[in-house]
Amino acid sequence: MVDTSNATELHASRAVGTIYQLMHADRASRFDAPPPPSALLRQAMQEGLVPLTADAATKSRRELFVGNTPANTTERGLADHLNAALRAAGFCTAPGAPVISCRVSAAYAFVELRSVQETDNCLSLTGLPFLGGALKIGRPTKYDGPRTVASSWARVAQTIDAASLDAATRSQLQVGGADLGAAAAQASREVLIDNVPAGTTEASLRAFLGLALRQAGGAAAAGEPLASLHLSGRHAFVGARSDAEALALLACAGICYRGTRLRVKRPSKYAGTDPPAAGRAWADVVADFARGASVEAAHDPALGAAPPAAPVAPD
Repeated sequence: MVDTSNATELHASRAVGTIYQLMHADRASRFDAPPPPSALLRQAMQEGLVPLTADAATKSRRELFVGNTPANTTERGLADHLNAALRAAGFCTAPGAPVISCRVSAAYAFVELRSVQETDNCLSLTGLPFLGGALKIGRPTKYDGPRTVASSWARVAQTIDAASLDAATRSQLQVGGADLGAAAAQASREVLIDNVPAGTTEASLRAFLGLALRQAGGAAAAGEPLASLHLSGRHAFVGARSDAEALALLACAGICYRGTRLRVKRPSKYAGTDPPAAGRAWADVVADFARGASVEAAHDPALGAAPPAAPVAPD
């Protein structure tokens, strides 16, 4: 007689195991289950894949004006450049991209950052090199929040460890060695003009200032003394061809253009020191001419009778 007790027990054990598997087929093991959505979102935010949610109540404090943007500026390009500078300077308060919005218009842009602290930090990037120019970063005119004490890119760049950046970022931000020298040389040729009349075009203002420099003997050589000029509202950001021509342009402070006295000065980010002669104004320049002829009269007949012949610049 064959003993089937063992076979019966084995069959019963397998049957119970099969029933258990069928009953729990839809229950994943705690070791195999994916992490909860909250954990995935946290990880994504840490990796910069999902931006931190900005507080709508603080939007006015998280917006900045960016002036002196070149004509070929793109929203993505400007945002990426600012993000790279903020990261290099250690100005980010969390992983990811601090600039969450960018709107480009003509020679200026408006950017929105994700936090108030990073917005305050971004003010210290004014003077940041970008596409051959230097960005002017400040608060929008509508801003009525607390005043923020900021530095400038020229000073911030000196605190950055260039060795910690890759070659592309060092070149992009002009950080380290000769790049800092180039940035300083460029800053010494920059001049800010305020109180520009409404309706002014870049071409007309550039031609007027160029003639003023040539007539006053401020042009260092033949050709156009201004390398660049960008309008932003009632402000103009001017890049002179040389340091000497930038100093001569400062002496145009108070010159009358289309019935308005222009205010000519160094940008707030300028960290250099100008010689005492740079404090001259246009009235001093005109006084040097024996006959008192001036560029402003030649360009604004409404100021009076036709002026005498323009003086010849001294050799």
